Amino acid sequence: MNTTRFLVAFTICSPPLFSFLAFPARTSATIINLSVELTNDQESPSVVAVPEPTSGLATVAYDDVANTFDLTIFVTGIVLADLAANPDRFHLHGPASPGSNAPPIVDLGSIGVFQKFGNFILMNLSGVPLSAANEADLLAGRTYLNLHTTDHPSGEIRGQVVPEPATLAWVWVAIVTCCSWRPRRFR
Repeated sequence: MNTTRFLVAFTICSPPLFSFLAFPARTSATIINLSVELTNDQESPSVVAVPEPTSGLATVAYDDVANTFDLTIFVTGIVLADLAANPDRFHLHGPASPGSNAPPIVDLGSIGVFQKFGNFILMNLSGVPLSAANEADLLAGRTYLNLHTTDHPSGEIRGQVVPEPATLAWVWVAIVTCCSWRPRRFR
């Protein structure tokens, strides 16, 4: 009778107890949001665009487990035909601080295609691989996006990849809240 109870209990409990032998531990990905503001004056040396200044905004969502990122970029003031004719002119560069130049580490133009979106030019990329060696530079703000054109082959607009401002604001709120919290005194 005791043997039967043991076998029943062992059969029911063994899959959860010994599952770590068959299945490796799962790691949970953290998605880190970064933002980029691309302008002419961030180029080194800066670019004076005539007749209209070019600019852009981009968001980057980095998956720290898969070492990939998703990118959405909106650009204005650049002709779509110029980018379509030369798709290899959009890169992620690094490591470099603002105002410094660095070689490309990811060729983004060969992965995706710019499309017309109202008055903007848009590109969406998903699952872009990033080497583990470049992860620290991306997260520390030592990488930048650079968009090259025919008129400005060394780069027309550029923007440093930085932690999203909203994320930094919430971190600041959390720090202030934690530092200002005091336990209540009961009388």
